[in-house]
Amino acid sequence: MSEPERLLIAGGGMAAGRLLTALAQRGYAGRITVASAEHVVGYNRVLLPGHLAGSHDIDALTVLSDGWFAERGVVRALGERVVALDPAARQVTLAGGRHLAFDRLVIATGAAVPLPDIPGIDLPGVATLRCLDDVRRLRALTAAGGPVVVVGGGLLGLETAQSLVDLGLEVHVVHRHAVLLNRQLDPDGADCLRRGLEARGIRFALAGTPVALEGRSRVERIRLDDGRGLAAATVVFATGTRPRDELARAAGLACDRGVVVSDRLETSHAGIFAIGECARVAGRAYALVGPVFRQAEALADTLSGARGVFVPPAPATRLKVSGLDVYAAGSLDDGGRTGAVRDIRITDPRRGVYRRLVVRDGRLSGAVLVGDAAGSAHIESLIERDGTALDDDALRRAAFALDAA
Repeated sequence: MSEPERLLIAGGGMAAGRLLTALAQRGYAGRITVASAEHVVGYNRVLLPGHLAGSHDIDALTVLSDGWFAERGVVRALGERVVALDPAARQVTLAGGRHLAFDRLVIATGAAVPLPDIPGIDLPGVATLRCLDDVRRLRALTAAGGPVVVVGGGLLGLETAQSLVDLGLEVHVVHRHAVLLNRQLDPDGADCLRRGLEARGIRFALAGTPVALEGRSRVERIRLDDGRGLAAATVVFATGTRPRDELARAAGLACDRGVVVSDRLETSHAGIFAIGECARVAGRAYALVGPVFRQAEALADTLSGARGVFVPPAPATRLKVSGLDVYAAGSLDDGGRTGAVRDIRITDPRRGVYRRLVVRDGRLSGAVLVGDAAGSAHIESLIERDGTALDDDALRRAAFALDAA
């Protein structure tokens, strides 16, 4: 009787947590070990801003309990980051010096928040929001009050800013673009979002890039490239992430701004896989929850003996800040294509609602819903029908979903 397979997962974030759940659902029979730098595996990072504000306790973030691991015999090496990988010997080295052997390995090392190389970046009072330790540190930094500047007008930056406002702090958001959520929204939708957030207490400094942090014993001010200066006792950087591929790179695996994998999530070395924010599939790294979870499901199929293939979903973004819903999916621009276009918009400035659908050559290609995301599930299902033209009835249903508010 052969020994069960030894499966090692390097990293304990949301991708690893979803993979563990999916493997359990499929009855995977191997011996699983998870090595994580953190002390909680698979918790919901999306809820970190709410945890910061006190609206979600640690139990709300925790997806897999201690009992879940015990019942399934999954071994956890907590507080022990994997620092070295030897693909030929099929073993890894942990930060404490221990070696772990594997038959197959999943790299799920996630991403890091890079800080800009500007004067004053080493001053006390500079923070990020990426993990539970960051929440504890940010609470300590803001305990004495004082103005806070959040750098970054993307999903995490806006949600973090609202959490800090909920704590009673004065908050400015600095964004280098003139449009909030510039990767997801059109200018009209972004303007509607900005007005809604301003009504909730957030102030904005748009089209500005930090060039220096100023202060003596800690941060006191942030300086922008156009000369503007903002008072800041704390500066939180939420300017995007960088895939953590250094483990794979040092081991000789193919990397290109992430660990290069096939559509089966396998790296350049057989039996070693990568998922989540550290992985690069078909020239793209994914940071949103939907694609990352789909990768985990596909890899669980492969590890369980089926043929799992990652098929990227249509890009979709959801934001909920203090009751303000935002949904964006697909693409609003034509990407250089020609063809018949129907651009349907509904606006209600009094209620702070902006809703838009773009239909190109009979296919729903993009949507933006701000202030009310009613009908988003149906709209997303139509966008997922990539390449399939909609008949008149489907177009009528899409228009109805748009006008559902």
